[in-house]
Amino acid sequence: MACYYKFDGWFFNIEAIVPSPVDARNLVLFLDYMTKEMHRRMPGSYVIWYDSLTINGELRWQNYLNHNNLPFFLVTDGIYTNYGWNAAQPFMSAELANKARDKINVNDLIDDIALNVSNVEADASTLKVSREIAVLTTVQRFLDAIPEEISNNLASYLVFTGTDVYGRGTYGGGGFNCHKALRISNDAKTSGAIFGLGWTYDNVVVKPDNTFTDTERRFWYDKDHRKGEGSFAIGCEKAGEPGAVDSADSGCIANEVKVRPVAMNISNSFYTNFDRGIGRSYSIEGMIVDTNSWTHIGRQHPLPTYPKGQHSVKAIHSNISSQTGSVNIRGLKSEVKGGDCWRGGSAFVVSALRNLNQTNELNGIHTIDLYESEIALSEGYIIDVKCNRQEGVQIGLVIKLKLRKMGGVETLDERVVFPESKLVSRQWESMELDLSKLLDAERQNLATVVSFGIAVAGCSVVKKGSYQNLQDFKGVTDLGEDFSETGDAREMFELCRVGEIRIYKKADIIPHHLDGKMNFIDIDEVLVGKNEDAGETIIGRYLTLTWTVGEQHQLDEISWEVYVNEKWVGTAFVNRYRIGPIFESGALKFLVKGFDDIGQIRLTSSGEYIFE
Repeated sequence: MACYYKFDGWFFNIEAIVPSPVDARNLVLFLDYMTKEMHRRMPGSYVIWYDSLTINGELRWQNYLNHNNLPFFLVTDGIYTNYGWNAAQPFMSAELANKARDKINVNDLIDDIALNVSNVEADASTLKVSREIAVLTTVQRFLDAIPEEISNNLASYLVFTGTDVYGRGTYGGGGFNCHKALRISNDAKTSGAIFGLGWTYDNVVVKPDNTFTDTERRFWYDKDHRKGEGSFAIGCEKAGEPGAVDSADSGCIANEVKVRPVAMNISNSFYTNFDRGIGRSYSIEGMIVDTNSWTHIGRQHPLPTYPKGQHSVKAIHSNISSQTGSVNIRGLKSEVKGGDCWRGGSAFVVSALRNLNQTNELNGIHTIDLYESEIALSEGYIIDVKCNRQEGVQIGLVIKLKLRKMGGVETLDERVVFPESKLVSRQWESMELDLSKLLDAERQNLATVVSFGIAVAGCSVVKKGSYQNLQDFKGVTDLGEDFSETGDAREMFELCRVGEIRIYKKADIIPHHLDGKMNFIDIDEVLVGKNEDAGETIIGRYLTLTWTVGEQHQLDEISWEVYVNEKWVGTAFVNRYRIGPIFESGALKFLVKGFDDIGQIRLTSSGEYIFE
């Protein structure tokens, strides 16, 4: 199942009593088998165990790694602890993980535990305590046999210290104080796990102008964000209530999470359409195909490494000579939001504050860092961006390079590029940059792209196709982020939208589409309802579509967009889709478009079915 649906792995949470220690031992053996098979069949996959059962089969949350749950940790890729821990216990988890991981033969351990537990089961009056002591002494004996000097100081990161956002007995109280719990797990050198993420939705509205996106932003990455005068969640207006902001230690999740380079896909490429997994409309290749609200976590794509975009907008050049008056467009900010998109429900949007009583012109060049990366320049990568822009606005790329010189000395070099663009759909344009063109061939092998983002400029400031080093610009003027100027009427308006960024090797682009064969299976008639007035039952029919491209081709598409009679009906993540209920007779025409992991269409399949 994991291979077919391309899961990242399995998370085991068994919150039920296991009948006996023997069954618990068998569960450990099963987890050992599952983990090894997952690694064999899906390299890079994970099997994680939740801290609910003890090795004696009891449903008893431990809240940290100890002798009662150690065997489950030893045979899996990690343990997710319950969230009722105190400040000392993550450090105890780390110490045990580093000492025991890969040093203990788990089969010998559980055999000895089973033997010692069976020796105490005759005395039923103290059975629970006796079992506990038997497990503790057995585990300790194995630990004592491990030489101290071979401790593994990285195994502690396989312990995921749990935090409950709802604050049910969790360290720090949950809510907008979850950063406190993550700080402890970081100090202990364990990983963190966050439970109950629905809190930002369940507790969103106190004031009408606060939204789910406001609460998400405040919780995850912007501790200073407030919209309106209200608080962001129920119970957050009064100090000391669950989830309340602690004015003495205000923070957010991003404060305690290390920035990491973006992960490349399995094809060694990068792709994002900025989809958050929610939307009020859905777009495909720049066309809005549905205007209903939706949510689907499977549609999420990597969001910017630097999400607090308005603080990363930097004015790097101001072309003062192009204007005779004051700067009319200012206060640039960026954010991921819905509306017009390339594919999915979100886009990266750059907006500005403009004066309604003056002629406005974007004055200068502004760069916005988006993603941290580790991309070797010598690999022949192409970066392709889909965007749409207002008249008078140019879109470019800002690339930060790390250059390795003789003697191991490293320097940073930042380039801003405004590639030529071409119209691809409605107002959407595509611009493409060969990253190898940034440096001569001799220096390419010594360079790595460590971050990339976009540049926004006025048409009078730059020319398309220009390559510039940021150090070449003089007269830097920071236009600031002043959104509260009084006097002339002002409003925010969008300068541009970025709908897609993909980074790939030119050789990986498939120049043509494959034509698939469509099949129709499982035609079912289902009772949908009754018309009481007419005394009739309403029967709807369901039809399951499948599609293939022949044995010589592998179906490696990430998703398929499904159309019926030229109308989009949904997205499939495997090569089948169920249509219905269908009430009318006649012909239905089906079309499926398969997209791969860099956003290109690799397969189209069509067919027709006639309902009698």
